Amino acid sequence: MIFLFFAILASIGIAVIFKVAGERNADRLTLIAVGYVVAAAVGLSVQSVQGDLTYLADDQGLLVFGIVVGASFVIGFTVFAWAIKLIGMAIVTGVARTSVVLPFLASWLVWSEVPSIPQLMGVTLAIVAFALLAKTISRADKDVRKGPMFKLIVLIGVFVLVGMADLAMKTFEVWYSGKFDASAFTLLVFGAAACFGMLALVFRGVSNGHWPDRRSILWSILLGVINYPSIDLLVRAAEVLPGTVAFPVNGIGATLGAALLGILVFKERLSRVNFLGLAFAGIALVLLNV
Repeated sequence: MIFLFFAILASIGIAVIFKVAGERNADRLTLIAVGYVVAAAVGLSVQSVQGDLTYLADDQGLLVFGIVVGASFVIGFTVFAWAIKLIGMAIVTGVARTSVVLPFLASWLVWSEVPSIPQLMGVTLAIVAFALLAKTISRADKDVRKGPMFKLIVLIGVFVLVGMADLAMKTFEVWYSGKFDASAFTLLVFGAAACFGMLALVFRGVSNGHWPDRRSILWSILLGVINYPSIDLLVRAAEVLPGTVAFPVNGIGATLGAALLGILVFKERLSRVNFLGLAFAGIALVLLNV
């Protein structure tokens, strides 16, 4: 249970870092790129204690898959960080959690895993929750980026990209879980993400002279230190607890924790519809794991 508790804290911590760093205008690309380098270094130090990792290179299909997933992680994290700055931590975190619908549908339609009645109810509630959370408070502002339609597009991007990351982990479970350790695969993905992020950072620096500043690097180090544990601890929790306990508790804990901090600490404004969406998201996470 201690693994699950710290996994929830790590997930909330990631959202908080994006929120605070965004408000202080930290460079988003530095935050993502250096953050993944630090996360990969943390993962390597953890995994190297457990044994040899070179066996991952024995399967070229796994390597290609890990590299593609790593690239998607960079894009997804970038959009997630941008959305938190634009819309707020409470709503964006809730939307990210409802994206569990995508791997669920893939399990049903692609891998023929027949869902139960409660799970079908859960996926329906998750879709409704997304619609309620996406109904952001409109503002009388000429800047299109503050309009409800633009925010809806951003939230759809968060939903799809985070859902694709979850789908990638589900795909690994189906294709490779009998051959490779999930924690080791996570390290492979983080390493690939670090490479893509640093390439983008160097390309930008060479192109226009915009290099990382000290403040952004410090934020990215903090992000990286908790990024890897947010996934690794959840994997470890799932090894000692039933998946029907670990995953919904993690999802609900991270969603409610981020929402409470967003409202109480960062003074984010949510409508009654948004609050209802958060409640539906929590119920959906429970039902999807029944």
